[in-house]
Amino acid sequence: MNRHFSLHQILFFCFTALVSLPAITLVIWLERSAVDAGIDGAHDKHLVLARSISLAISRYLRDVESIVNHVRGQYALGTEMYGKSSLIADANIRFIARLNTNMSIKQQLAASGDAVAHALPPALRRALSRTFAAAEVRPGFSVISPTLFNANQSPSIYLITAERDGGFTLAEVSTAYLVELQKSIQFGHGGHAAIVDALGRVMAHPKAAWRAGIQDISAVEPVRRMMAGQSGVVVFHSPAVGKEMIAGYVVEPRSGWGIMVPQPYQELIAEARANLTGQILIIVIATLLASIASWWLSRWLVAPIQRIADAAKGYQQSRAMVPVAETDTPMPEEIRVLAQAYNALIESAGAQQRQLETRVEQRTADLRDEVAERQRVEQKMREQQAQLAHVTRLGTMGEMATGFAHELNQPLAAICAYVDGCVNRMRAGGAEPDKIIEAMEKASGQAHRAGMVIRRIRDFVEDKKREFDQIDLNEAVRDAEGMLENEARLGTVNIEVELAPEKLPVFADCVQIQQIIINFGRNAIDAMQSMPIDTRKMVIQTYSAEDGSVNVTVKDAGQGLTADAIDHIFEPFFTTKNDGLGMGLAICRSIAEVHGGRTWYRPPEENGSIFGLTLPGTQTDNQGSSREDSNVGS
Repeated sequence: MNRHFSLHQILFFCFTALVSLPAITLVIWLERSAVDAGIDGAHDKHLVLARSISLAISRYLRDVESIVNHVRGQYALGTEMYGKSSLIADANIRFIARLNTNMSIKQQLAASGDAVAHALPPALRRALSRTFAAAEVRPGFSVISPTLFNANQSPSIYLITAERDGGFTLAEVSTAYLVELQKSIQFGHGGHAAIVDALGRVMAHPKAAWRAGIQDISAVEPVRRMMAGQSGVVVFHSPAVGKEMIAGYVVEPRSGWGIMVPQPYQELIAEARANLTGQILIIVIATLLASIASWWLSRWLVAPIQRIADAAKGYQQSRAMVPVAETDTPMPEEIRVLAQAYNALIESAGAQQRQLETRVEQRTADLRDEVAERQRVEQKMREQQAQLAHVTRLGTMGEMATGFAHELNQPLAAICAYVDGCVNRMRAGGAEPDKIIEAMEKASGQAHRAGMVIRRIRDFVEDKKREFDQIDLNEAVRDAEGMLENEARLGTVNIEVELAPEKLPVFADCVQIQQIIINFGRNAIDAMQSMPIDTRKMVIQTYSAEDGSVNVTVKDAGQGLTADAIDHIFEPFFTTKNDGLGMGLAICRSIAEVHGGRTWYRPPEENGSIFGLTLPGTQTDNQGSSREDSNVGS
């Protein structure tokens, strides 16, 4: 369906767009500018932090070298090292050892518990072979090793100095200071610092597993650049957090270690955008005010045109000749001319309409007699149709009587046959008593069958005081089905009975219970007479509920009930039939309440209706201790 917009809406949309597009452009520009400014600020901030960490590391290395050189001097003088253990421990130095040329330990000064054996472990000697070789090239100068595992598998760095008189001085330094320095740099939700050695292996990092395992992260972009001696800012993917990061990075000149300060890139952008909130709010408010002004301006322009449109619409719908009223409200001259032209057109159309009405009145007088004659004919047809409907109802009643006569004729014919056979045998002589008795018993059974049919009809219509007794609801349904079969056959309705597999004992008057079921069934047959024949199916079902009650439902495939009818269906004198008294379901409700039960209605998932009867089972209190509200469904 096509969507039509009013002129007011179109003008409002256009005016609002003219105001909103520049505002949106401004917001986008401010957002991009803020992000660019945030990135530029991050360049400076991250580089300053990285350089500050680099300076702190440089000072720390100078302090460590000073302590090592002091101990070297003491070794050279042969001075005792009393009280020096706490000095090296404060600098995170585990031990300082004087090595002979064969790498045996000549002298050592260790922090508490960090002394080594008489010689370096072979594995450590192999790992430090390149560092020893570099130290030999520059005697008296301390060479810093890469990060290695010491004898206790703890990350360590080594300062090795080749002595001019032969041998080496070796200092083992833990990475504790670097780790504490790294931990002191945390900002935002993911900003941190990281320190790697000259080979790109982790010395200090927020991930403890990477520190403990001396993780090689040389493939990470800022680390790769630091290994090349570069400093700057770069955006890269961090494998530690799986995010895009922006990092400032520098190289500590003495050791060649790399220091980088990364931060999640999206966090930086979010911070920049957060600073725009106030500016964007002002722009939004200004845009809203401009939109309100646009709404008022477009309404002022459209109001006179709307009056013309309303007058034209009124003429189109009711042919009312209503001119556009003159007004002193300022309006564009073009619209005023349009209103005057419309009024002139309406006046001309009004004159033509009056002429047409005169001709119609003349023609109406000629047709009045024809209409009266047609009404008399239609009244006669309605009377004949009513007579035909009455005859049809009489025929239906005759068919029901014929059905009961046919049901009686079968057992009576059988009785005659059995009796005639017995008489013939006895006249012929030599009749066997057992066979005569058997034939008479069969005749008696057929007589009882005929008597049951007569009793069933008589009991159903007879008014007498009845006593409650324990009955099987399934049996009551079977008898009621027999009473309905003939009428269902005449109404071309198929009856399906779905009985519970177990007996459903109830304490009740069987005839009255059958009366409820038959009333439900006849209503169902009537409700489906307007439906296609192949859909006319009535389902009678019995079942027991978890609360011990027993139920019987009658479902039809008719048109169902309206919501208003559902609210009143069990009230006296309420009916949906043209010829009904409205007492059938009310009587059913009263019978159910006397039995401590209730009648109810619910619509099925598809078309049709479901009427139900709920009675307390014999397992419950017959006086109503487990009875439900009898007014449900009324």
